[in-house]
Amino acid sequence: MVWLMACTDGTDTTALLARWSLDLRGARPTLEELDAAESDPDGLDGQLETFLADDRFGDQVRAAASPIWLTRADEADSADVSYAVEDTKGLLAAMGEEPLRILGYVAQADLPYTDLVTGDWTMVDERLAPWYPTDYPEGGTGWQKVRWTDHRPEAGVLVSSGLWWRYPTTTGNANRGRANALIRILLCSDVLDQDVEVDAEVDLTDDAAVHDALHNNPSCVACHSVIDPIGSYFWGFYVEFGSNPADLANYHPERERYWQTYGAGQTPSFYGVPGDNLADLGRQIAADPRFPNCAVEQTMASLLQRDLTMHDTTAVTVHRQAFLDGGTKLRSLWRSIATSDEYREIAEDPADARPKLLNPDQFVSALDDITGWRFTTDGADAFDDDRYGLRSMTGGGRAVFGAGKVLEPTPAMVLAQARLAEAAAAYVAAADHADPGRLFTAEDFETDTPDEERIVALYRRALSRRPSDDEVAELVSLWQELRDTEGSTESAWAGVLTAILRQPDFLVY
Repeated sequence: MVWLMACTDGTDTTALLARWSLDLRGARPTLEELDAAESDPDGLDGQLETFLADDRFGDQVRAAASPIWLTRADEADSADVSYAVEDTKGLLAAMGEEPLRILGYVAQADLPYTDLVTGDWTMVDERLAPWYPTDYPEGGTGWQKVRWTDHRPEAGVLVSSGLWWRYPTTTGNANRGRANALIRILLCSDVLDQDVEVDAEVDLTDDAAVHDALHNNPSCVACHSVIDPIGSYFWGFYVEFGSNPADLANYHPERERYWQTYGAGQTPSFYGVPGDNLADLGRQIAADPRFPNCAVEQTMASLLQRDLTMHDTTAVTVHRQAFLDGGTKLRSLWRSIATSDEYREIAEDPADARPKLLNPDQFVSALDDITGWRFTTDGADAFDDDRYGLRSMTGGGRAVFGAGKVLEPTPAMVLAQARLAEAAAAYVAAADHADPGRLFTAEDFETDTPDEERIVALYRRALSRRPSDDEVAELVSLWQELRDTEGSTESAWAGVLTAILRQPDFLVY
């Protein structure tokens, strides 16, 4: 393969391996994988297939989609007392995660991308199970693929209660915001980006005048002729009692015809093609050529961590064809992008490479993979929602406010990295002292002089590269100073690992 030959002609194979590993499974390469890449660069394509087949691939797909879908909960929209549930924030966090879990399962199970909008199932965990009408097993735990039992249309994520909780509506808005969110997320089209000349002569206080303008005024019809008919599909998810979990979680077929009463009174249709319910809309989207095109553009922009330009047109075409040839399986698309020159951007001199920044999901999963530690508080993962601010501090943005991920390091991100690195390092040092095996051996805690090979191994495991002699010497000196000061080899190893995990190289790859 040409791209692999270019890589083996002097470029940094371990840097590419780390980039693949973090993007496709959210973890740094193991020492064994790094050794294999260094000793046999020609075997790198086999590593790529291993990463693509990893059970964590779907997690990376949903993490990449999160800044686009903007469904994750970062705050409760009402006081706890107004919800008849024990853990309001947990319920809302799970509802915001449901749409992304559907996408992640499509990727992980290697299903056609069209299943995203045509499937007869959803993803539910134990927080949603008491409220969602599904066949989730009694006593079950964790996210599981389940089927709806309330006979809602078979339309995949289009009938996700969590999606439409995140994008609510009023009778006055008439699902227009929902319609625009849908075409923005799935078709890469946003009505709000269009230039509109507002007719100041329309009396917005006169319902009859507004209704007439929506049908006949050119400045209104340009947008509303698209948005209003799509919005008419969603009345089954109209919520009359926003603080009632049952109203939020259920589909309401008796409300499907509300379009006849509210809004512009437009019959359901998709760009002029009529339909009856959300199953029709799902099939219409699945048949729209913009649907796979949008997936390609969004995935490229995410994996390259930059906006696409006209210069990317040829590459988009190549990846789109690979996506279609692969049966619209997301693995085919990610493979095509991961083996492209624009993705690698690793020059003959690796110092010229453009680094990428870990997203919050990658940050916490990479830290967990190395140390076995996750930050939990009040019995919940602190990165499960943003009630504690960690997800936004580490670059996750604020979904409710439409703020996507951060692409450059910030002071808050570096502060969070420092504190989390310290906690993770202390955890694994104590755990291995009691039961050696993850990063340290028993001998590591019974010495007065640090093993330099152990320091090199820690460095490579955390940063995917070998340290220089000067870096090793500095870490040996740090270990000795901590050992003399604290009188503890456990504290010394925790301090050395903290210093490594706080390196900028941990955040960028």
